[in-house]
Amino acid sequence: MNVSTALRKSFSIRRLVRFVADLSSYHRIQGSEDIEEAAKYIAETLSSYGVNVRLHEFNYGEERGFIPPLIGWWVKDAELILKKPRRKILHNFNEATTLVVAHSPGGVFEGEVVHIGPGDDPKTYEGVDLEGKVVLAYGRPLVTYFEVVKRGAKALLLYRKSGGPDDAIPYFSLFPTPQEVNQLKIPALSVSRRVANELIRYLEEGEEVVVYGYVKAGFRGVAKLRVVEASFGSGLREVHLIAHYCHPGGTVNDNVSGAAGLMELAIAFNEAGTRYGIKEPKDSSIKFIWVPEYYGTLPYLRTKLNEGAAIEVAINLDMIGEKQEVTGSVLMLIKPLLKHFTYAEPLLIKELTKELPSAETFSSTKKVILARFDTVPYELGSDHDIYLNLGIPALMINQWPDKYYHTSADTIDKFDPEITRDICIAVGTVAYQITTKEYLKEPLRRYIRNYLIKSLSESLMDVAHDDEVYSSRFNYICRYVLKDELVRELDLQDFKNVMCKDAKPVTYEGTRYKVAKDGTLPSSLLYRQLGFEEYHKLKKLLDKERWYTTVFQGILPTLLKESKTADELYDDLMAEAGVKIDREVFNKVLSKFIDLGIVVKVS
Repeated sequence: MNVSTALRKSFSIRRLVRFVADLSSYHRIQGSEDIEEAAKYIAETLSSYGVNVRLHEFNYGEERGFIPPLIGWWVKDAELILKKPRRKILHNFNEATTLVVAHSPGGVFEGEVVHIGPGDDPKTYEGVDLEGKVVLAYGRPLVTYFEVVKRGAKALLLYRKSGGPDDAIPYFSLFPTPQEVNQLKIPALSVSRRVANELIRYLEEGEEVVVYGYVKAGFRGVAKLRVVEASFGSGLREVHLIAHYCHPGGTVNDNVSGAAGLMELAIAFNEAGTRYGIKEPKDSSIKFIWVPEYYGTLPYLRTKLNEGAAIEVAINLDMIGEKQEVTGSVLMLIKPLLKHFTYAEPLLIKELTKELPSAETFSSTKKVILARFDTVPYELGSDHDIYLNLGIPALMINQWPDKYYHTSADTIDKFDPEITRDICIAVGTVAYQITTKEYLKEPLRRYIRNYLIKSLSESLMDVAHDDEVYSSRFNYICRYVLKDELVRELDLQDFKNVMCKDAKPVTYEGTRYKVAKDGTLPSSLLYRQLGFEEYHKLKKLLDKERWYTTVFQGILPTLLKESKTADELYDDLMAEAGVKIDREVFNKVLSKFIDLGIVVKVS
């Protein structure tokens, strides 16, 4: 019996749904007690099914790379009541755990509401008196919170200007460091757009708006940072399947769907070995990993690499369980950087196409996939970022867009257990093919070879309209993608000779730079280091194009793990992004990163 059939026979929808319900019952905010209990639940549940489990324990109080330390936190209850111009309960904690902005301090407040609009724009605060007021605002939570605290606000009510249902309470978080505890002075609550619009309407009509509220929350000592690891096979050659298990209680697709799906996949592998004779890979292993997003991934990977693990590839399962007809989402395979091409990419496309529901056409031999499915170039936003930053090929399987993303409406009724099962079986099959080196045998080897040839050719066709971008990508492919080992394993020498015959050596002169630490660049880091005014100027640059965040906060620090000149970095960024990058914006951003010590001169 092949591995995909054995996994499908072993995979239990009943267990999966139970894991989803159980795991979503924990309010899994990073630094909280509940996220520690959720890790314990995952580990103990897997152990009860005979899965080999290892629990790694770190703490949130340490700075790691560009990821700052995080304060420990707890929350029990909250409520928001309108007192003027009429009395009514607006929101309470029983309605949604997202009501309390994650990491908000506790407190009781009553005061007049002032609506300021974008709290992360310096112009907002010109001529505005917030002393003793309850501030209603939208914008980046950490920035907005610290700025209204500086101006004497009594409490902060955050809402989302667009996106998500009007009645849903959005999920916001502060992620403060222990050193910032003295700045955490006022309660912060999230409110639905319906409530925000109601308060704004009263204000526009000239009414005095007064609210009362309380938050029962506080800070704790060193919070445990737990990473759960399960194994199928042994050996230091590893394939990683990873899912983050954090986020608010009651929410499901982000990312209980990936975490619960991975739990059931680990059990299915164990049962496939026992019942159907699927052998563990020799001298290699599949690792199933549950992390608090970003915070757990970096210390875990550093531990594994220090232990001598050779991690071939990581597949990140983040928001995989969407009921597409409800959430409006598309299943996406997010590729790694071009320079980190991995055999997992074509193999996943092949297996997902096979496992997802399909139907016969009217009279051809082809079947059509009934789920919406597409592939996307690398983009920033989850734990695959950390792997790529450390030079490990990584992909993400994700469903996007989601109408209910980061809101209280991301509930179990939007979860599709069947598509979760199909994705997990495809992922498990590919992991097994890589650990057992089945990909080096025909016909998989031929399939991968043809995919790569087609993919590289299409990647050049995509940028053929721009000579500068085309030249950058062409040289980049010949330098970084068509590496000797890849060419040898896939018998691509003739293809490389033809494709790269016109490639000319490129010499870059000048000062060389490297990134100072591990990790991609969170916006909170830039705000803390730049201050409000300068941070806003930088974000205005990065907001010129929606993909600049991925380019400058994700790809740039990853490419600069190796030293490059400014010209080389500029060319390589264009090669990876496949678009023309404004040279003036690039120069300003790089200069700012150098001033901040994020990027350092090496020669």
